[in-house]
Amino acid sequence: AEGEAEAEAVRAQKEEEKRRLRLSTSTQVNMLFARRLLRICRIIIPSVTSKEMLHLALLTFLLFGRTALSIKVADITGNNVQSIVERDWRATLAGIARFALLGVPASIVNSGLKYETEVLSLYFRKRLSIHVNRQYLEGTNFYKASNLGGDDRIDNADQRVTSDIINFCEAVSNLYTMIFKPLMDVFLFSRKLTGVIGFKAPLLLLLYYGGMVMIKKYQMPAFGRLTARESELEGDYRMAHQRLIVNSEEIAFYDGSATEHTIISRLFDKLFKHNRYVLWRKLMVGVFDTYLVKYGASIIGYIILCFPVFSVGADQSQTVADIARDYVRNRVLLLNLAQAIGKLIMLSNKVTQLAGHTSRVSELLERVAALNEAENKPFEIVDEEAKPGGGEIMRSESERDMEKRKLEQSHVMWLMAWKESREAEHAEKAKQFAAVAAMTSSSSSSSSSSSSSSSSS
Repeated sequence: AEGEAEAEAVRAQKEEEKRRLRLSTSTQVNMLFARRLLRICRIIIPSVTSKEMLHLALLTFLLFGRTALSIKVADITGNNVQSIVERDWRATLAGIARFALLGVPASIVNSGLKYETEVLSLYFRKRLSIHVNRQYLEGTNFYKASNLGGDDRIDNADQRVTSDIINFCEAVSNLYTMIFKPLMDVFLFSRKLTGVIGFKAPLLLLLYYGGMVMIKKYQMPAFGRLTARESELEGDYRMAHQRLIVNSEEIAFYDGSATEHTIISRLFDKLFKHNRYVLWRKLMVGVFDTYLVKYGASIIGYIILCFPVFSVGADQSQTVADIARDYVRNRVLLLNLAQAIGKLIMLSNKVTQLAGHTSRVSELLERVAALNEAENKPFEIVDEEAKPGGGEIMRSESERDMEKRKLEQSHVMWLMAWKESREAEHAEKAKQFAAVAAMTSSSSSSSSSSSSSSSSS
């Protein structure tokens, strides 16, 4: 009975370890993903007075300015169309001048958005790399993580410390722009459209996209798991080439190039097939998203643009120029609103990809932290023989120095012996070459003397 209880306890412990491993490698968008992302965000944005927070505030200001400029462009475009229909060339020239002046701050804001996004990603990478390197290179963590077994072993550590951190920081900085900008656009453009058309326009568009979200939920593949798998395969492929470089001498000595070629080719084939499968799934999702976001939204947009003209309460006193102005202005506002809602819906693809990058970086942080919390002391030479009282004893400093000097002396002696053997081998080859050369010269001289005697006779 005690044996069965112990076996049951061991099985329960193994099941718990498997469950923890599944949770640690999860790439789904769930509460675990949220906790991991929040923990990493505390590392990359340590305080509200940090440089990262300053750049984040500046990025927010630029996003707000871009939305305000888009609304102003819609008003100018509508007024220009009205001036053209009325054949008022003075108003048309004035509208073109206003549009040209507005292009200056718009260009600055658009370029500033790209610059701030990339700078923010760079600052995030700096914070995260410093944090990881501080723990990863402390004591012997780097050795244990790569060479020792167990749950704390980090597969493809170089891939996680370099490429995975870069991909994560870029995804996080771009995600903020992709979330905040559409939300601001939805709020401001809906407010503007409600003032000129009524609440029916943004409400109908939101209902359409809400239905599209429900359809998209059932056909969306697990891009987070696919992204994490791609990073893993990239790491395996890179590790194979790194192992080839490190062990090139042994591989060349044992003529193992064919075996290494087979291993590397097999890893590349796995990576190629996986990436091809991911591209195919992205194609299917892209076709579905493009039709619903672009063409389906355009159909809803045409219906909404007909409200001010064909509705029962439409203003019949409007001229053709007024209708053209309102149509163009409302069309620009509606397109921007539709694009903002579409970006929010398609944001699920980016979030699932971010979940994959977050899983890879979080696993690195968790395992490095586990190594750092464990006993972490430099390796020392231990005497093989135990004292009579039992237990191993540590060698003294002088004994370790003597051991090191003996090792160096033996290494020098081996090099000298190898050099002497090589010199003797070269001398023997030189003698053989000289003997062959002498035989060749004697045979050639005898043949020449015989030919001369025959010619004289």
